[in-house]
Amino acid sequence: MINHLYQYLGLAKRAHYLFVGEELISKASKNKISLIIIAEDASTRFVSELQQNLHNNPRIIKYKTKRELGSLIEREEVNAIGISNCNMAKAIYDTIQKGDANE
Repeated sequence: MINHLYQYLGLAKRAHYLFVGEELISKASKNKISLIIIAEDASTRFVSELQQNLHNNPRIIKYKTKRELGSLIEREEVNAIGISNCNMAKAIYDTIQKGDANE
């Protein structure tokens, strides 16, 4: 359920493993991001800028809308979320892939 994903993202946020916006792009350019969750309706400009700054190959997964992605981290809207810790990234990725993040 969404509850598992919400819990993992909350834990990542409290542990300072979660990044959004310009901070995400900055961390991605320094190879510090293990997972990127991109909203399906993310702006093409943001996605393009993010892709230009990726130097390693983090896992990238699409997830619903900016509003739904933002609500998971208690923000109004976000284009993308980056997770820096590889173990946390794997847990979140597996949760989304298994469908636990779906309604």
